[in-house]
Amino acid sequence: MNMLKTFGILAIALCLAGTTLRAHQVTFKGTVVSVEKTSVKITVLDEKTKKPVQKSFDFDKETKILRGDKLVSIEQARIVKGDKISVTIDHDVDETLAIVIRLDPKATGE
Repeated sequence: MNMLKTFGILAIALCLAGTTLRAHQVTFKGTVVSVEKTSVKITVLDEKTKKPVQKSFDFDKETKILRGDKLVSIEQARIVKGDKISVTIDHDVDETLAIVIRLDPKATGE
């Protein structure tokens, strides 16, 4: 009986640990307003007010940048004002650091 109790406690602990290790990712979809060397400002629709708001996100060498389905560098992405964009962050780590930036397959300026 004691072994069963220990196993039950261990099972609960593993379940709780798995829950805390899982990332709380949030994706924002919108349109590029501006882009800097290490950040991008986009317009998104606020879920509560249903009005457009601007949000800024930072990116670094760890950020995955996709143009369509192709993984590209920030230089290759050629992000321009008006591009459709989605930015995924890990809400539990940093609310402004992009972990994934996804853009339409073809740049607006092309």
